[in-house]
Amino acid sequence: MKILTAAALFLLFLALPASAQFWGAAGSTGIVDEASATLYEFHNGTLRFKSTETGTIVARYPIGSTAVENPDFNTLVTTYGGPGVSVKLVNIPQCSSTPDVVAQWGPSTTSSTSICEETDVSSVYWDNYGYTWYVEVTLTRANTSTNPQLHTLHLIP
Repeated sequence: MKILTAAALFLLFLALPASAQFWGAAGSTGIVDEASATLYEFHNGTLRFKSTETGTIVARYPIGSTAVENPDFNTLVTTYGGPGVSVKLVNIPQCSSTPDVVAQWGPSTTSSTSICEETDVSSVYWDNYGYTWYVEVTLTRANTSTNPQLHTLHLIP
């Protein structure tokens, strides 16, 4: 029995590096630009405008290192509400300060408060050793009759 248990644990250990990688972030965990400091609030994990504010909020969500060089993410899933939401997947090469937008969508035009948008990123080569990655979200509101907001972001295989 001990040999079978050891063999099973060994096989499980071998499978770990090949297992699917996931990444996720709540809207409230973003790093918000200083220029947006007076415009935004967090509510139940959501990034949104304060009720009386208009303008543009830019927030960045660092994609922390994963256990493998290429996590092989295929889909960026964005859960958001309202018009005026845009999303960019960005990388910065090592020894560089120039960001490169590798995928994007938006701005949204819906009035719904909760939409799940899937963006195909299967053509992206996820080199975590040579690049730093983040998702940049922009919320734009021209008047207080709209309510753009970000609920969550996920990268999935």
